[in-house]
Amino acid sequence: MEQSPKEQYYNEITKGGELPIDEAANEEMQQALKSADNTERPLLPEEQEIYEKLKLGATNVIKCFALKRSLDNKKGENLLIVTDSGADELMVRAMYEAGQEIAGNDCRIMVTPKTEHAAQEFGKAIGEKMQSVDALLLITSLSRTHSTETGNVLHPAHDVDLIESILNSEHLQAEFSNLRKFSLEELVGKLSQRKLDEESAFPSKARLISITNTTRDILTVGGALEDPIEMAQRIDKMAEVMRGVEKVRITSENGTNLELDIKVPSLIKESGVIDRPGQAANFPSGEYAGSVDLAGTSGVYVVDGAVGMIGKVDAPIKITIENGVAVKIEGGESAEKLKGILEKANLEHKARYPEDATTDAFKLAEFAFGMNSKAFRYDEAGNKVSPPTSLEGEKGLGTIHIALGKNTIFNVPKTDPDYNDIGIHIDCVAMKTSIMGIKDNGEEIELIKNGEMVCL
Repeated sequence: MEQSPKEQYYNEITKGGELPIDEAANEEMQQALKSADNTERPLLPEEQEIYEKLKLGATNVIKCFALKRSLDNKKGENLLIVTDSGADELMVRAMYEAGQEIAGNDCRIMVTPKTEHAAQEFGKAIGEKMQSVDALLLITSLSRTHSTETGNVLHPAHDVDLIESILNSEHLQAEFSNLRKFSLEELVGKLSQRKLDEESAFPSKARLISITNTTRDILTVGGALEDPIEMAQRIDKMAEVMRGVEKVRITSENGTNLELDIKVPSLIKESGVIDRPGQAANFPSGEYAGSVDLAGTSGVYVVDGAVGMIGKVDAPIKITIENGVAVKIEGGESAEKLKGILEKANLEHKARYPEDATTDAFKLAEFAFGMNSKAFRYDEAGNKVSPPTSLEGEKGLGTIHIALGKNTIFNVPKTDPDYNDIGIHIDCVAMKTSIMGIKDNGEEIELIKNGEMVCL
């Protein structure tokens, strides 16, 4: 007999050996189970029209995986949807039903308790299931792209015994005998840290799309309407323009004046076409992003778009940066919220790892160009304004964003002094900057002028 989502979730958790044992945790689990039940209840009449619109968008999201299936759709690549009890009920339901239509019984759903902050951990049981699938869709109330478990999916630890069995195979010994010069530990390290290319940035079996729950129009308007093929071509061209660029000089009329060093090997293309192992994207998609060399990055960055976990700012936020660390955050209520979120993350990390003196939520984690031509809203005069969330706002073509916090998603090795594995990642969007790219030979190229991409 086919299991309900509730039964699936319960069975997955119990197989992982992580049934909650205290009363508070049990209450959270019951809330999550109730959320899973909502994928089965009859829709109310007023929900039906909304649901049909969401279903169209949800189907487009699932299609981005290009799941390989048999002609009768009875077997092939599988899809796991991981959501939480704080995510929008109709959105989750639309995704699950679209996934079942495309992947049949190979589409599963797991529901966890609502997250308290971005990058929060899922736990061992959920994490192990995430690593066993071909395609992974996260639909969460706050971003979990930078959670430990998501990082483990995209950067799996390779087993020494498995490597040894491969090396001892007759075919590999005949074809790749030169690999024997490496120790097993060295090969494990090379596999765990390798980066394939800018399209498949991670050494993973799985590919991943993350949707942070905001409002339902994330599936029906704005960035969701972008043509992923056209955007992929645009991002490919941007990667060519950026070839040789190691630094960017960012200025704006509202006070931004920042020279930023890019970790060039970390650059990732996120076009929304997620059809190969190791690819990952947020939805709506559209950015060209990488991590930052902290020592070469100082100046002032002014946020006038949206901020992760906060939304559109009430007043511009002025962030003063010294050697890649935000040493001062000034502005209105949004600035105070941002400082509070980062300070709380540091306190939590210090309580958990009291000997760690280098990890810091105030460190720069990311620099990225928005590449989605539809990821905007418009005011009464027809001017572009930021969408209400950073998840979509950071994708707008001509916008940029920096992030503070965790940078491990960009394959920054633990041996890098800039490695920063803290449980938070906050994107901060700037709408109207001007940017000059500085190449390794000193040549400068104009990339963006007053929020308009001029290099493409």
